Amino acid sequence: MGASQEKKRRLDAKTSGEFKVNERDAETQKKNKKFKITAIITTILFVLCVIIVLLTRTKFMYKKLTAVTVGDTKYTVADYNYFKGLMRSEIYSQFGGADAAKSYVTDDMIEGAALNRMQYATAYADLAREAGYSLSEDGKAAVDSNVELQSMYASISKVSLNKYLSSGFGFGVDEDVFRRNMELVTLMNEYGSKLYKDLEYSDAELEEKYDPAKDDVLAYYLFSVNNSDQENEETAADDAKAVAEEFASKVTDAASFEALTYEYAPETSKIYYKQDPKTSLNHTSASALSETYSEWLLDSARKAGDVEVFSDDNGAYVVYFVERSDNKYTPVSVRQIFFPHGVTYSDYLSDKEYEDAYAAAIEDAHGSAEEALNTWKDGEMTEDAFAYLAQTYNANDNSGGLVSVMQKGAYNEAVEKWCFDSARKEGDTAVIDTPQGSYVLYFIEEYSQNYRQYIADSALRSEEFNAMEQEAIVPYTVKKAFGFRFAS
Repeated sequence: MGASQEKKRRLDAKTSGEFKVNERDAETQKKNKKFKITAIITTILFVLCVIIVLLTRTKFMYKKLTAVTVGDTKYTVADYNYFKGLMRSEIYSQFGGADAAKSYVTDDMIEGAALNRMQYATAYADLAREAGYSLSEDGKAAVDSNVELQSMYASISKVSLNKYLSSGFGFGVDEDVFRRNMELVTLMNEYGSKLYKDLEYSDAELEEKYDPAKDDVLAYYLFSVNNSDQENEETAADDAKAVAEEFASKVTDAASFEALTYEYAPETSKIYYKQDPKTSLNHTSASALSETYSEWLLDSARKAGDVEVFSDDNGAYVVYFVERSDNKYTPVSVRQIFFPHGVTYSDYLSDKEYEDAYAAAIEDAHGSAEEALNTWKDGEMTEDAFAYLAQTYNANDNSGGLVSVMQKGAYNEAVEKWCFDSARKEGDTAVIDTPQGSYVLYFIEEYSQNYRQYIADSALRSEEFNAMEQEAIVPYTVKKAFGFRFAS
């Protein structure tokens, strides 16, 4: 057919309406094609959604998909969930539980803590590996013990261990993930502790580091007269100072200061000074003294019995100087179990009711302490046995009641008198009563350094270790990966 004939045919078709029909068919075909494409895309998206839903309900994705990278190390969603669950537990415990923490702790805080712990754990694992150090047998036993503990909790809850771990830490955390990451954290703690303990300093270095103006400890009595307790608001500051000066004029010695403290104390506070006259006695390092009276206390001319009155925006203060310690004494190491009286003054309608309840509670505390000591005596009578009892009785105590370096002035004087007695020997035990409750004490030994050296050693060690640690983590940049969005 010639070109002119084809052109004539098209013109005729257009005139007769045939072309319009073909045009509509083409449009219909176009719409059908678009519909098919849309249907295919929708089907693909639906299938992908189904796959994602199925994956998110299984451990596969959580144990395979990378959520975080730390340096060259990849961590799965399940790994991150373990660390987040671990840090949530640690942080909540610092506040005494989730309910107490909810007003202060945010999810972002926990997330940041988890990523930080992953960074440090990775760095320490590599440092240990490079040094040829591996998890100790004690470390492995601690991990095994924790897994057994989780199994016991799971059994009590009547669920499998994996389900219990998943519900507590997050999706994907099963025994394998829990054990592997706990070994990593335990290695971090263990190797970090080794590096810290391996640092050594000479006596000359320690003496050079000790700063009397910062590290000496001042013993002094303090009585405060608050401006807010004065009747006349306009003259409150002058009135408070006048009361303090009157108090100071009557002080003759430490015993008189204690008696005056009870006499001048507000009615709501008298009961505490009556129970423990030493309540107003302070032992404070020079660096922690209030600026209001620190210069006076630190003056080299100070001698026992000096009294002075000071004022600031809050009120007036009577200060009685007892002594300044250069910390050259030898501290001791002990284990303790404490039974507090547990009586709160505000729970009672009168002083008489409170004092009766307090006396009964003090007696109960002593009885409980004696019972605990007898339990120990009926057993192996070892330090380990005492530590086990301490963990049983002391709330939130994972150290077995250990006080590795007992500082003078930190405990009740009856406790210190027993602990620092030159006649003390390893394995000695006693029940010591105080106004706060009763202690069961186990004497371990004298510390290897005097307290002056201990302060300087701790400062040097912390400075060097922290600098070393910060340098070690520099290469370990933390980055969130695609899988992070699936973390619980």
